[in-house]
Amino acid sequence: MFWKSTSAFYNEIARIPLVIRPPGGTEGRVVAAPVSITDIMPTILSCCGLAVPGQIHGHDLLAVSRGAAPAEDRAVLCERFAWNKRHLRNPELDGSGSYLLRWQNWTYMVYDNGDRFLYDLDRDPAQNRDLSADRGYGATLDRLHAKLKQHLDEHGGRDKSRLL
Repeated sequence: MFWKSTSAFYNEIARIPLVIRPPGGTEGRVVAAPVSITDIMPTILSCCGLAVPGQIHGHDLLAVSRGAAPAEDRAVLCERFAWNKRHLRNPELDGSGSYLLRWQNWTYMVYDNGDRFLYDLDRDPAQNRDLSADRGYGATLDRLHAKLKQHLDEHGGRDKSRLL
């Protein structure tokens, strides 16, 4: 993501609805599970009856659009990089990068200045109460940070987790 007006990752900015009408689909349904822009290509390929290449990180949402349950343990990543002096969108050049990880009812944000935020979207859907400094959520914060690092290492290429 590159936002000209803000660097925030709140739901009003980062959560964008995805509407799918698969071939032959007529009934609408709402699925609350987060999805990623990386899911669009495998879903379109599946709608066309084509195989999804193994190196693709996204999920085929066709089955979910037809009633299957979404993956319960899936984490979804948003990332934002500042433009650098060479005008390239590459975090390895200057080490700047901000990340949001959505997992179950949690939103965990890490900004390039070191700020971290944790929100429980079930109890605080407006994201008004940051739980990152609350000792009662230390284990959750550690688990989400580990999930973010793992996600970056598996899907980000060239050890992006070193930027955290």
